[in-house]
Order: sequence, then structure tokens, then C-alpha cells
Amino acid sequence: MKLLNIDWNYYEFPEGIKSVEEFIAFVNENPNKFIKMTEFEEKNCCYPYFIREETQTIYLNFANINRISEFDGKVLLRVEYERKLRELVQEKCLDCVHFEGDPDNLEGHWDCMRLDGYCSLYKKKDKDD
Repeated sequence: MKLLNIDWNYYEFPEGIKSVEEFIAFVNENPNKFIKMTEFEEKNCCYPYFIREETQTIYLNFANINRISEFDGKVLLRVEYERKLRELVQEKCLDCVHFEGDPDNLEGHWDCMRLDGYCSLYKKKDKDD
């Protein structure tokens, strides 16, 4: 799904808006520069994958925005996100120097492993480890 990146924070498009061009036109036509937005929190997930339950409603002042872009992201329910992350931990982490031995413990994996399998901390164990 298409999502918005506004000054390095991540948002859903407002209802009925499907592109960054439509969004910019909506902002420019709106006399109120504070617009209600749904922001995705980045705790317990790793860009471009987000957890539906970890959002907050904010009013963003568009008079002070420096950067807007759209990107392809994926929003999942927490239970689905955790299931997929746990599967990846069991598949990808067992031979990593940072793995602490419990594939069901997601601590330490939330903010470094994306659901496409990329991990920013992965380092393969030497044979001697």
C-alpha cells in the first residue's frame, strides 16, 4: 500500500487520497494548515513494515513541512507481524553472533529485522563459535 513519508515520519494517506500529488493539492486547498493524520510509530517494527495497532492521531502543521514523499509499505495487525517476525527469527537468526538462543523471544529483533528477511545486525557466526 502507498504511505506517506513527511519529514522522516510515516503516515497513512487521509481517506479518499491515493497519491502524493493528490495529497499536496488537498493540503494547498485546505485553509486550515493543521491536518489530522494517522502516524505510524516505529517501535516494535522496522520500515517499511508497520503495525496497525501502533499508530497515533496527530494534527500536523503543513506550514512547516520540508519534505513529502510516498513509498510502498505494508501495515499488518500485531499478531500477524509477530508471527512473521518469529518465523524469520527461527529461519534467519540461528547462525548469527547476536542470537541469544530463544527463537520465540522477539526482543532485539523488532527494530533491526525487516519482514523481508533483511537484518541490519546480522553477522554469521564463525565455525569456531
